[in-house]
Amino acid sequence: MLFLLFFQVQGFAQTVIIPRDGFPYCEPFTNSTFRSETKLGLSAKLTAPNEHADGAGFLRLTENIKNDRGYAFIDLPFSSAYGIKVAFEYFAYGGNDPLLRADGLSFFLFDGNIKASDFRIGGLGGSLGYAPHKYSTETIPKPGLKGAYFGLGFDSFKNFGNEYEGKRGGFASATPSTLGFGSPPSSKEYPNSIVIRGPESAGWRFIDGKRTNNFPLPVHETTDVFGTLYDQDYLWTDYLFPYYPVTEDVFRERRFTISSPNRALDCSQDGYRKVFIELKPATPKVGFKITVYMIVNTDPVGTVSGGLNIETIFKDLYYPYPSFSNLKMGFAASTGEETAFHEIRNVTAEVFETSKLIQPTIAPIPPKEICVDAASEYFEFNAQTSSLNSFIRCVQLNKDLPPNPSPPAPPKPSLNLSEDCGYNGGICKDLCDPSKKEEVEVNGGKFEVELIPDPSDPTGEKQIAKIKFIPAQDFDGEAVAYVQVLDNYGFLSKPQKITAIVNPYPVKSQNETIDLFPSCDGQSDGKLSGLVVSDLVEKFDYYWTYKDLDGNVKNIGKGPAPTNKTSPVERKFSATFSLDGLNVGTYFLNIWNPSFATQKCEIIIPVEVL
Repeated sequence: MLFLLFFQVQGFAQTVIIPRDGFPYCEPFTNSTFRSETKLGLSAKLTAPNEHADGAGFLRLTENIKNDRGYAFIDLPFSSAYGIKVAFEYFAYGGNDPLLRADGLSFFLFDGNIKASDFRIGGLGGSLGYAPHKYSTETIPKPGLKGAYFGLGFDSFKNFGNEYEGKRGGFASATPSTLGFGSPPSSKEYPNSIVIRGPESAGWRFIDGKRTNNFPLPVHETTDVFGTLYDQDYLWTDYLFPYYPVTEDVFRERRFTISSPNRALDCSQDGYRKVFIELKPATPKVGFKITVYMIVNTDPVGTVSGGLNIETIFKDLYYPYPSFSNLKMGFAASTGEETAFHEIRNVTAEVFETSKLIQPTIAPIPPKEICVDAASEYFEFNAQTSSLNSFIRCVQLNKDLPPNPSPPAPPKPSLNLSEDCGYNGGICKDLCDPSKKEEVEVNGGKFEVELIPDPSDPTGEKQIAKIKFIPAQDFDGEAVAYVQVLDNYGFLSKPQKITAIVNPYPVKSQNETIDLFPSCDGQSDGKLSGLVVSDLVEKFDYYWTYKDLDGNVKNIGKGPAPTNKTSPVERKFSATFSLDGLNVGTYFLNIWNPSFATQKCEIIIPVEVL
């Protein structure tokens, strides 16, 4: 539900757009639909319901065809000040050559101020949709991802980790700024590697990389059709295992390929791959500390330590580039002359440093009084968010006073195979409770959120959220509900009370007595007493008017104060009215209970004096 809300910023009120989603962001991509903030492009598509049943599908980024690309990005900016933690499963399989599945896929972050209509993906083939790309016949590379800040590539084939085909820097480059043209020589090809590339401002340059396997032949072969380059025995420095004090046998058995022979659906299957990415702000330095883990399953049969493992790819790697104030995240995949299917599913993303978030607040909402059987009454309210790049995500109505909410829970500090295989549904609860989004029934009526066009917006696209109370028929008394707002980081405000007071109309319950008739018109010596009015509430008000025999009307004020007020019963009471100085004509007691609406809960009681 897209709407606007009165939103307090630096002491003045303005209206702001409230997107429909926020963090934690959870999208399984297993269904035939996805959240509107998720944007797909080029070959990217859902496989449900055409290829798979609804609930059992994938987001396919490339088909198993040559020179294909596809992307998905989340059009939901978040502040870089708090970092982010992302998890997803990927599936890279198939291929026109079963040993040369290509090319791979990437996860990326880019400038959060880039609109969806201005998005531009990176190159195909070994550029993995992030880096620039050029053919050997071209002089100038096609540009990489527009507004790129960070790219993490999972390269099955061999070219994301070198400086050729228009990329800058690689594993073997003398300087990371080296820009190569044309096709790379075999001595600078790095299959089965996981590589970090930098922002557009630094030319999408190589930052660091780890190699996870030889390609594609057994580890002890020192001569093959590709040369000796791919024999792991000679390449310890580029690999994962500085993090493991392991033997050579364990080292060989823990290796894994980026792609798999088949789509491995769960942790128990050989070829399963799940990625965990953490970007922690490197305060007080600029940039982030980057940690990447993977859950991988290699063939568990007859190995020392094969099977299911958590592998550390990077640990607190310093990424020194100043970030955009806001970031968006996305995925891409590409093929070249070799092919593979590339798919993802079960994407989750959450704020890394929740301790720095500031709880949104709602200013006190004054009670409003309306008349019994009135149509409705609106409550306008001011909500304030103070976290960076924060906005109101939804309004929540509660019948009873809810407990004060806790801050968003920090991400789980460590991985566990029994908990982290598959979809992390624990962080994916709908924080905007659907049962509290639109209306809540209370004693005396119901409160509901209503969207009203913003009169200051000529496009008609902006709307203002107000809370409307609709009283039950014949109800008078107090109706209470509680409102909270949820921000885009998943932080819920303290509840604020909303009170609608439904007042009755006064009722004449005893006729007046003329104690003394005027001796003649104009003498002002008449007197009445004993006029009893009931169903009055606190802050009721009244005045008398007089209409003479010629039809002239004048306001004569309140007269004597009412007496004999009864004790309130369910907040209502009665009172006795009198008036002195009567002449011949008609007197009117105008009496009402309070209401904030334009029409008071008023009756007029005539008293004729002869």
